[in-house]
Amino acid sequence: MMKITRAQLKKIIKEETEEWNTEEVHPEGLATYTYTGLQNDLIGKCGDLLERAQQGRFSGIGPSQLEVLTNMWIAMSEKQREMEER
Repeated sequence: MMKITRAQLKKIIKEETEEWNTEEVHPEGLATYTYTGLQNDLIGKCGDLLERAQQGRFSGIGPSQLEVLTNMWIAMSEKQREMEER
């Protein structure tokens, strides 16, 4: 069994994290994002939807906004699967 030092483990984690942070994601019909940029945008949009729902405010979000969210989610899912397969 091969032992890994704490420093080696930190280096591996840093390299993996940097790869995910700089990986480009291309949601259909939208700008190019970094993986973490898209993740942060999705978290913000989903948080906004949750807050609206909790307040009972269901107006103001139409099909085009939901399509953008859907395209972002699909692109994120596909990129995550692609990166995990490497």
